[in-house]
Amino acid sequence: MHYEGLTFDLSGLAPGKPAALPRIQSWLGIPDHKHAEALRCVGLAFGPHIRAGSSTLPVLRGFLDVAAKLSVSLDACRGVCWAASGTVISCDAFVQLVDRWFKDGVLPDYLFASLKSNSEGALETCGLAYFTGQELEIHPGLVGDRHQASLLALRIVSQLVHRGALTKAEHAIAPDGSVLQLVPTPDGKTVLVGAG
Repeated sequence: MHYEGLTFDLSGLAPGKPAALPRIQSWLGIPDHKHAEALRCVGLAFGPHIRAGSSTLPVLRGFLDVAAKLSVSLDACRGVCWAASGTVISCDAFVQLVDRWFKDGVLPDYLFASLKSNSEGALETCGLAYFTGQELEIHPGLVGDRHQASLLALRIVSQLVHRGALTKAEHAIAPDGSVLQLVPTPDGKTVLVGAG
């Protein structure tokens, strides 16, 4: 498939073999009783000449635009999955999300990064590493209100997608005005977010 000079590879259409089903961690806009349905996956991938730039926002916009148009054209499409975060979103919500990004510049951060609590009560992202090589871990002390902690995590995700990996400790201001400290772990794979 071609889109404004970009080439994408499509796989999984019948009568061919279905594309592999990604590991799903989060379902958005799809009722619980539909999660167990038998799914046949169609895969959309970056063509070889743009694969190296697949995490750049201009290439990604083209990719998501093609995915949105494809999802609408396939009558049996139940949802769209962003494999890096393991997030499946309903077709209608996905199209709205892509339209909003194109019209208002609002990054689809909750598609790009799913959130889960770890055994210590910290809130972790899955999917940010696609862009930066790092995931976030929000300190349990900041997760008292899960909704607010999720908004905070997604705000930081959006900032890091735009600016890149964090290489040294930094301070940031939370929406409530409190000071946060963002510290990359020694291996550089996680950004720890705590009170500053």
